[in-house]
This record gives sequence, structure tokens and C-alpha cells, in this order.
Amino acid sequence: MAPLTRSWVAPLGRSVTEPGRLMAVLRYAGGWGESKYRNHETQLLDAVRAAGLTPVGEPLYARYNSPFSLPFLRRNEVMVEVVEPDQ
Repeated sequence: MAPLTRSWVAPLGRSVTEPGRLMAVLRYAGGWGESKYRNHETQLLDAVRAAGLTPVGEPLYARYNSPFSLPFLRRNEVMVEVVEPDQ
């Protein structure tokens, strides 16, 4: 499979291209507290290892809604780069 790249607009309006990478992601709703994040981070890392994948680096946290959104409507994700066993 050919590697994918993703372009995004960095602060100050310049475009940045990053190499593609394989990510495992766990989506969840609710608040942004650290305990909630750590709980989902643990769930994701356990699922990654159970699937026979190896996590690479530190997990990342993504929040997609304003702080004024109702907590049950907020979309959050915890993600980590992974490598497959044959790589």
C-alpha cells in the first residue's frame, strides 16, 4: 500500500504536509477531564495490544467541540500510532 500524506493549514496560514501513518483511534463523548482521558487511553492501548499491534510513541488527544457544547454532544478521540507485526 502506498503511504498517504495529509496536508493541513498550520498557524499563520502556511500549508504543511506530513507523511501518512497508521493510527488506532478510540472515539468517545463527554467531558475533557484528565481522568476520563486516561481511562480511554488505557482502553485504546489494551485494544491495540489485544489486536497484535504495537503502539509507537505517546497517545494523542483530540477535542472537536467548543467548551460551551453540552458534554454528551462533545466528540473526543484518543489516538496512537501503531505498527503491524510484520513491519
